[in-house]
Amino acid sequence: MSNMFDRLAKMAAGGISRRDAMKYLGGLTAGAFLGGIVNTSRADHRGDRDKHDRDRDDRDRDDFNEDIEETCKKYCSKCPKGGGDGDDGNDEGVRGKCIDHCKSFLRKNPKAKPCGTCTAKTPFTACSGGATSTCCTTKTSNYCANTNTDVKNCGKCGNVCSLKTKLQGCCSGVCTDLTTGTNCGSCGNVCAKGKSCKASSTGTYACG
Repeated sequence: MSNMFDRLAKMAAGGISRRDAMKYLGGLTAGAFLGGIVNTSRADHRGDRDKHDRDRDDRDRDDFNEDIEETCKKYCSKCPKGGGDGDDGNDEGVRGKCIDHCKSFLRKNPKAKPCGTCTAKTPFTACSGGATSTCCTTKTSNYCANTNTDVKNCGKCGNVCSLKTKLQGCCSGVCTDLTTGTNCGSCGNVCAKGKSCKASSTGTYACG
C-alpha cells in the first residue's frame, strides 16, 4: 500500500493530472479486489477437493469393513452362541470371540483368508498369505502350513516325510535326502567337485 502512495506522489511531482492519478489508483484497487476473489475461489476449490478425497477414503474404508464383517460372520456362523454382548456387540461365547478375533486379524492382514471352519476348539484360524498360505484341516483342528518346506506337510497337507535317511528335508514340496552331494545339509547345497557330503560329530552334514 505504501508503495502505491509513493508512486502517486512521484507522478504528482512530475505533473500528472488528478484525473490520471485517480484512474491509476482505481486500477490498482480493482486489481487487488479481483486478486482476492481469485485467491478465495482457489482456496474454496482446494477445500472442496480435499473434502471429496476424504469422503472417498471414508467410503472405501466403509466398504472394506463391510466385506470383513460379512466374511467373519459367515466363517463364525457354525460356532456355538452364548448370552450377552461381545467386544463389538456380538454374542458372547465361541461365536462372538470368533467374530472379534476374525475382524481384528483381517483388518491388520487384508490379504489373509479364514482357514477351515469355526469350532469350539479352534474358534478362528486364518492364513496370512505367501508361502505359508496353505490351509490344512483335520477332524479336530485347522492350521496353516508351508507345503514347500514343512516335512510334516510336504507337497500337501498331512504328507509326512519318512525317508530312510539320517537327515531329510522338504525341498520345494518334495521329500529330500539331505545327506547327498546335491543337497548337503540343506536344500540345493551342492558340493564342489572333489568334495563329498560328510556328517559331523553333532549330526549335521556339510561338504568336505
